[in-house]
Amino acid sequence: MFIKTQETSKEQQPENLSGQSSAKQEEEKLVNALSLYLQSIKANESQPEWIYGNSITLSSQISRFDIGTKLKEKAERLYPHSDEIARAIALLFEKQDRLEDAIEYYQKSVDLNPSQPEWVYTKLYNFLLQRKLLLQAENVRQQGEKYFPKSNSFQLISSQNVFQESTKVNLENSSTVNSLIVRETPKSIEHNVDLNVEAIRRQLMDSSIVENYEILLEQMICHVDESGKRIKTDALINCLAQIKTDIHYLKTKLLDPPAFAVDPQAKQHVDIEKIVNSSPAVPIKCELKNRIVGSGWHDAEKHGRWTGSGTLSSVVLPYPTAGKYRLEVIVKAEAKPGLLKSLRNHINDQLSSISREQKNSSFPAVIQSEITIGEQNQSFLCLDLTINETVNPQASDARLIGLLIESINLIPLT
Repeated sequence: MFIKTQETSKEQQPENLSGQSSAKQEEEKLVNALSLYLQSIKANESQPEWIYGNSITLSSQISRFDIGTKLKEKAERLYPHSDEIARAIALLFEKQDRLEDAIEYYQKSVDLNPSQPEWVYTKLYNFLLQRKLLLQAENVRQQGEKYFPKSNSFQLISSQNVFQESTKVNLENSSTVNSLIVRETPKSIEHNVDLNVEAIRRQLMDSSIVENYEILLEQMICHVDESGKRIKTDALINCLAQIKTDIHYLKTKLLDPPAFAVDPQAKQHVDIEKIVNSSPAVPIKCELKNRIVGSGWHDAEKHGRWTGSGTLSSVVLPYPTAGKYRLEVIVKAEAKPGLLKSLRNHINDQLSSISREQKNSSFPAVIQSEITIGEQNQSFLCLDLTINETVNPQASDARLIGLLIESINLIPLT
């Protein structure tokens, strides 16, 4: 009797299976890639740590948590001090909503090797904030910013958590809020740290308001003439009074209990609204090639910004002193003939009639509108510019654009 034998084909050898797995993974054929990784591990469990890391990651991505758990046990036995394995296991737990376990393994990957990708630090920081582990979160943030000093991810995550916390407090009844405020610090850390969440929220809210006003101050009080850049004192006082009013309002309404909603610097006989509105009207010029507050715009260019990709573009301006103004919008170009004619202008959601100054359909064109500003009842003036469509100008430019706006000016009429 003869027994037919056959040598293992080159394609089925473990090293070739690993290469095929990587190729399938790059092609986003995740199930096929995982199957090939598993074949290579079955043929020889002593695979490199990156194969185990990729296999566990793929298991979590396709929700095969049973496979991922088995791979976790093998990988930790072979590579107990691998940051790559710890990072993959953290992702596996995260996909299962086991955040405490995910935190443990993300922290382990950072402890084993601090040179982690930015997303590891941001995920760990976010989860620690969600679990109110503020001291540990602060340590992670400081460590992450050492490796990624130009990143603003940590500030965005902090702001999002503050907003969610504020919304949650507003929706809960007063008894629940009181129970949160007076909750006890865990005894294990009571002698080491004071969990003062309110102070952190207050600091973040202040910095967010100041950031917005930094841009608005540039639009409102900095004017360039023959002598250079100059600042109008009255306009500066106006803005500072408004900043103080806004910060005080937000703190008293959102942060402090009503019993403590008193500005310690306030004087009983001072009329804040009278002070804010006592300054004479000043021109407000918003250069679109500089930083702006608004939405629906492409990045700044030499001659301004293109509207798009949607048909609505908005700019927020500081609320001016009451009076009559001429609104001027300088348009440098249009992506398609006729788009400028479709322009509509809303100021604080009110449609405003406009006139166009344009010689022989050439650019730049000036869009003008006369408006009346009433007594101040809010902090900002919102200008909405709407056109019928946005278009793709050429094959080499994938953007959808409409009008190229150079500047928006609000000029008081005397």
